[in-house]
Amino acid sequence: MKSKFNRLLICILLLTGCVPATPPPTVVVSDQTDKSIFTGIPCTAPCWHGLEVGRSSESEVISTVQKLNYIDPDTIQISRGSSGTEITASCVSPVKECLKFDVANDVLTKMVVGLNYEFRVDEAIEQLGEPHYLGVSPANGEIFACEVYMIWRNSGLVLASTVATSSEEVEKHCEVVRNTGKIPSSLLIAEARLISGVELVTLLTSDGQLFGFSGTLSEQ
Repeated sequence: MKSKFNRLLICILLLTGCVPATPPPTVVVSDQTDKSIFTGIPCTAPCWHGLEVGRSSESEVISTVQKLNYIDPDTIQISRGSSGTEITASCVSPVKECLKFDVANDVLTKMVVGLNYEFRVDEAIEQLGEPHYLGVSPANGEIFACEVYMIWRNSGLVLASTVATSSEEVEKHCEVVRNTGKIPSSLLIAEARLISGVELVTLLTSDGQLFGFSGTLSEQ
C-alpha cells in the first residue's frame, strides 16, 4: 500500500512540475501626477510634501524631491550661485520641467509646482475656496501673451495660467479679466507657486493689475 502511495505521490509531483508557471500579475502603472496642492494631502499650503517656504533647508528639499514617484530622479538639477541655489526636476509623464525651488542661505524661499494634468479655475476654487486676489500681467515680454493668477494671501499660494496663443485668446482671457475683474472658470491652471512674505508683498504691490476676487465668468 505504501509503495502505491509513493508512486502516486511521485506522479502528482511530476505532473505538477509540468504545469506552466502562473504568469506574474499585470503591473498597473499608477497615475503619475501630484494633486496635493488641491487635496491638502499630505499637508496643506503653505506646506507642500512637508516642505515650507521660510523653514525648510536645501537638504530637505533634495531629499523630498528624490522620493516623489512622479519625478524622474535623473532630471534633478542643483545649480548653486552667488545669490543662492536653484533646484529643478522634470516629470516622468509628460517629460517637462515641473518643479523648481529657490534656496538662499540654506532656507527655501520659493516653490514652483508645474501641473502635468488639466485642472480648471473652477475646480481649484471648489477645492481651495475663493482666492483673495486676482491679477493679470504681461508674460515674458510677449505682445500676445499674458499671465492670469489667483492669490491666496494667508498661505502665500499663487495659481497661475499663461495665455500665449493668439490675439483672440488674449482678448478672451486677459482683457476680460482687466475689464471685469473676473476670471474665466474654464481657464486651465499652469502652475502653483508658494512664495515668501517678501515676494508676496512685492507681487501685491507690483505694476500688474490686481483686483479683489469677485467671482468667475462662465464660457459664453
